[in-house]
Amino acid sequence: MRMAGDVARRFDSTVDLLHVKSPEASGAESEDALSERLDQLAQQMVEEGVRSVRSVVVAGEEFDQIERYARHRDVNVIMVGAGEAGSSGQVFLGTTAARLRRAAVEPVWIVKPNAAPPVQRICCPVDMLPASARALRNAIHFARTLDAALTVLTVTQLPLGEQGDQHELRGPAAVGPPEFQEPHFPEFDEFLRKFDFHQVCCEKLIRRGKPREEVVAVAREMQADLIVMGSTGRTGLSHMFIGGVARRVAQELPCSVITVRSQEPIGLPRDTEAPRLDVEFCASHPSGKQCERFQYGEELLARGLAQEAIEHFRACVAEYDRCANAWLQLSEAHLRFGDYEKARRCAGKAEEALRWQEKHQIEKELRDSHILHRRLFDI
Repeated sequence: MRMAGDVARRFDSTVDLLHVKSPEASGAESEDALSERLDQLAQQMVEEGVRSVRSVVVAGEEFDQIERYARHRDVNVIMVGAGEAGSSGQVFLGTTAARLRRAAVEPVWIVKPNAAPPVQRICCPVDMLPASARALRNAIHFARTLDAALTVLTVTQLPLGEQGDQHELRGPAAVGPPEFQEPHFPEFDEFLRKFDFHQVCCEKLIRRGKPREEVVAVAREMQADLIVMGSTGRTGLSHMFIGGVARRVAQELPCSVITVRSQEPIGLPRDTEAPRLDVEFCASHPSGKQCERFQYGEELLARGLAQEAIEHFRACVAEYDRCANAWLQLSEAHLRFGDYEKARRCAGKAEEALRWQEKHQIEKELRDSHILHRRLFDI
């Protein structure tokens, strides 16, 4: 709950507190008593700055009820406690947490005991497949919003560098895209170029060994607060690799973990919608600075949703291609992904639009000042 409250404040999200009361539980609190306790906790979270908190008590089997509720409410992420640590310090997942990790469609955030907020260090292991691409996209957004440092890790069994016994290559932490010159791993570098690291302090790390061992080892070495990793269905070759790593991470639980399947925890706010395009307004306000639709696109870029911003501004110029600012923002968005050719073309389109606007404005001023025009309109 502490973690959920901190994350909800950072993302301006709502929280649903869900308690599942087992019908077989004997001597348990009544449903009214449980509801009253949850209401008190919800009120406390609101007083601490969470926008909205809803408390719900249902009866039934834990996994089924959580899954049913998550689908009904269309939640971004299910956050659940891992269980308690044993005398040795080893954390064993509870039955519900383990089932959610394996089978839930929604992203699942397993919070390790005593994992106090804020999240300051995030590790995202990737294998360059679609599942890990989804995970990295969300890890970047988490790092940006939570102001956390991000380490993007890949593990290979190939020799690294010139020395066959070299086990680690680390790129420097920086605000913006990780350095691609050193360490050099072409496939990894090409994979990273597809993501928007704007305003994120990040580094890339390449380790040699077995992924299921190295991910846990790196998380412990860097004292990570959170691992964000992809997950797939339970069939096929990809499950043999990704599933094995996720299973080992869950067994060792070096820190809290988010598993991302096809549904992503980070997305556009569900209660916001892009303003409709008003071509007449755009034509009469060529600067575009006062256009709500333009400001919406700027907000997408500021939040690091560069792909969504590209789609948004493409829709703008498809209907009105004279908006220089929309073309400039498209150029900026393509630069975020290192697509310099598209960025150059969009910048050229912006220059063309500006020249057209200047010419159009001069012609309008000449026309308005002409004697026949003044007489015709009695001005």
